[in-house]
Amino acid sequence: MSFCDCFVCLCAYFVSFLVVFSLFCGHFRSFCASDAKEQQFWISQLQACARRHSDSSAKVTQQPQTHSNTLTEM
Repeated sequence: MSFCDCFVCLCAYFVSFLVVFSLFCGHFRSFCASDAKEQQFWISQLQACARRHSDSSAKVTQQPQTHSNTLTEM
């Protein structure tokens, strides 16, 4: 699943879960962090990835962009 046009939210029922929901295709994925510190780490990583995508889409470039950030689904 691409992270373009997605949003991330915390799960209300399970404290350590993150949910990534795609506005484009309607799919969602849940990810589990081992603790609050790891959860905050992944939130920060996803925010940084979203900023890079936003910044790169605002610029017109001639070169394709690649990103190697991955989050393991649980």
